[in-house]
Amino acid sequence: MRNIFSVTALFAFTVLASADPIVINTLHTFAAVSEGVLRIDGVDRGVVNAGADLETDKPVKVRMKMRRLAVSGVAPDRHFGVELYGGKDFKAHFYTRGAGFISALHQGGNKISDKVIRGQKEQFPARADAPWVDLELYVQPRLAEIHVAGKPQGLVNANLLPLRGLKIYGYHTNIEIRDLESEPLPEAEAISTDPDPSFHASFDEGLAGMTAEGALAPSRALKVKRVPGGSGQA
Repeated sequence: MRNIFSVTALFAFTVLASADPIVINTLHTFAAVSEGVLRIDGVDRGVVNAGADLETDKPVKVRMKMRRLAVSGVAPDRHFGVELYGGKDFKAHFYTRGAGFISALHQGGNKISDKVIRGQKEQFPARADAPWVDLELYVQPRLAEIHVAGKPQGLVNANLLPLRGLKIYGYHTNIEIRDLESEPLPEAEAISTDPDPSFHASFDEGLAGMTAEGALAPSRALKVKRVPGGSGQA
């Protein structure tokens, strides 16, 4: 047990040492970087974003700290999130209204999928002294996945590699981001980003779940009937 712990600690140190800062190189009029913090002021202005180039064809993890400062009191919808741009015109769009993330996959002008994890507690209170929340985005050959505060919150099943860039935005929302970094994923994480491999099962097209290795059918399913849900099948 002692040897296992030592290897894990060394592995974690190695990963942290290889992180590189991501430089924001495109800014909307109402977005600015000051003292290492990116601030996006989208309240009552619609979409305000900032972007960075990411030129890599290898599996990568993008991480940052984010918080929500304010939302519009008059706009009918308010959300914020991250978009990843990859090869073959793929775009992974992860966004939230404060509780739970929606994971959308686009290719060109077409939306391929739109998945949400429901029943989540609010993770991003909208206030001036809001706490910072850790976000991690894992981009691998068969999927892109978002973790929030260390927990999986959604994924899209597509190969975004080579990864070309990212955008962070607020829609009628003010947010701040700091500690924006990227690091290559080690071989040990080439199959799964989780100690307990995560998967997504929408049930819209059957009972199989999607993992980094592909479809995973249930080991046993008896008298299961799918019915229309709030979105798709349940």
